[in-house]
Amino acid sequence: MAELPNPDDAFDPSKQDAVEEALKNMSREEAALFVFLLKSKYQKRKIQLTGYLVGIGLWLVGMLFALIVYGTASGFVGWVFLVPFALLGMTMFAFGKWAEQVGKRVPPQDLVDAVQRKQK
Repeated sequence: MAELPNPDDAFDPSKQDAVEEALKNMSREEAALFVFLLKSKYQKRKIQLTGYLVGIGLWLVGMLFALIVYGTASGFVGWVFLVPFALLGMTMFAFGKWAEQVGKRVPPQDLVDAVQRKQK
């Protein structure tokens, strides 16, 4: 009976051969559980990447807005350059929380039960 490899190892090029070998030695139930865990990790990474791209976009738009406000306003409005960084921080925080929730999804109980029955 093969032990489930860590799903994070599938993203490490130096460990992909070991993961492939472990998958070949798994039963169907174990492979289904591993694929579920791997999909959760993959979705987490996709959400993180989306958060980075959205954050960069908001930061860029915010900086352009800040430059326009700074150039057209009279008096001190230097604080306007803090707004893009606040937007970036809030975006990264929100997407990070969302990604953590997706990455910690609990596998369906029937998959877990099937793997536990096979290991007994």
